[in-house]
Amino acid sequence: QISRLNLDVFIDDLEEVFAEEGFPPINKVLFNVEMKGQHHDLHCNSWSEIGQQILGPMPDAECKVLAQTFCPEQIASVTQLRGRGNSRIYRVLTNSGTAYALKSYPDLFIDPRLRLRNEVKACGLLEHLQLTPRSVAHDEELNLALFEWIDGEVPSVIEKTHINQALAFSEKLKKFYESCHNDFSEASEAGLSAVQLFSQVEERIRKLESVNNLELQNFVETSIKPLWEEIRE
Repeated sequence: QISRLNLDVFIDDLEEVFAEEGFPPINKVLFNVEMKGQHHDLHCNSWSEIGQQILGPMPDAECKVLAQTFCPEQIASVTQLRGRGNSRIYRVLTNSGTAYALKSYPDLFIDPRLRLRNEVKACGLLEHLQLTPRSVAHDEELNLALFEWIDGEVPSVIEKTHINQALAFSEKLKKFYESCHNDFSEASEAGLSAVQLFSQVEERIRKLESVNNLELQNFVETSIKPLWEEIRE
């Protein structure tokens, strides 16, 4: 029956289905929390991950439609910025010429931390310092947030003035924290002491060591671990 459907992709939560004799040579996606068996081509544990793997990243045009549902102005264009980490960042330009930063947060099924809610709340608390972007609008169901756009550029070389600015910002945050009473909990990987920072780095090295990849293990043993030992000393 599956062969007669002329499918490109078949998704199932049971590896045994793909192991059936005569299963057609199409892309087989195992939709399960655990990855087991060798008969699937791709393993995913959420629909958003399946969409990313099969359909690719969300096009700018589609992102524009979603952002328009809560943006306070008419949007002219949305352009994704490259080189970001866990979240995707877009530059939103409105018909009036105003620019915003649109942030798409990680899927809550994969990372249940309420990053959007916490960041919007933090920006609201810190707005009076005029050192962080202003939160403009957000939609928790879409997992998207709109922030004030701040022009800038990534420094090619970290100089003393950059370090001084970071330290001054940290000092203001500390004073603000000591002067106010709020219900903010610590970040999931808060580094409030040298002991915490060392522990986090060592935990990440242990995770890298557990990956079954010879090239990665060689890099960890010959580059990362010697450098870390040098820093510790």
